[in-house]
Amino acid sequence: MASVIPEVNNPGCRWPHTQSQLFFVTYKWGDRLQVPGTLWRNAFESGLSSWNGSPILPYFYYDQNSSNTINTYDDSMAMNRGITYIYCSGTAAIMVVIQGNVYWDSIDNYTVNQRRGISTHEIGHGMSIGHINDSYPTAALMYKSVPLSFFSYIFSPQPPDIDFVDQIYP
Repeated sequence: MASVIPEVNNPGCRWPHTQSQLFFVTYKWGDRLQVPGTLWRNAFESGLSSWNGSPILPYFYYDQNSSNTINTYDDSMAMNRGITYIYCSGTAAIMVVIQGNVYWDSIDNYTVNQRRGISTHEIGHGMSIGHINDSYPTAALMYKSVPLSFFSYIFSPQPPDIDFVDQIYP
């Protein structure tokens, strides 16, 4: 890792871990995504695979008894294409809820890559990380605010994203 990447919107807590040790974050599918093969489930599975395939310490795995949930919601009033809620106990993350907004999908007719980019970005937040400032000089999946078209070609973790996670979870 070359230089420190400033974090925007720090969630205020992190998953407990031992330095330099792989650690696991469990998840289960929420009601809307329990059926395999749906568009959003495919997108989230692809996002999980992208993060799990990168050289970072957090690793997501399925556990039907997990309190961490991946699902979708339908909200015309929300401007977010996806959202992640991180629940903390002091400085420790204890639960996360990751969601994609199906309302905007129906309006914007997302491509497979756009849906995948949104999902992978939200899974990044599921690791209890914030955003990379949009002015960071190298394209990053975890940018704070990007147009939907950005996710057409950036839909998996980029080198700054991996460095960012490594910086937070050394």
